[in-house]
Amino acid sequence: MATPVTIMGVNAGLDMINQIKNIEAIIIDDDDKLYTSNNINIK
Repeated sequence: MATPVTIMGVNAGLDMINQIKNIEAIIIDDDDKLYTSNNINIK
C-alpha cells in the first residue's frame, strides 16, 4: 500500500487506508509531521 499512498498524498492516502479493514498506517512527511490512520493512537 505504500506506493498508492505515496502517489495519492497524505490526505487521500489516509482516507483510502481508513476505508480498508485490518490496515493501519503511520506516515511521516518531509517536514517530519506525523500522520496516522484512524485505528492508531499515538500519544
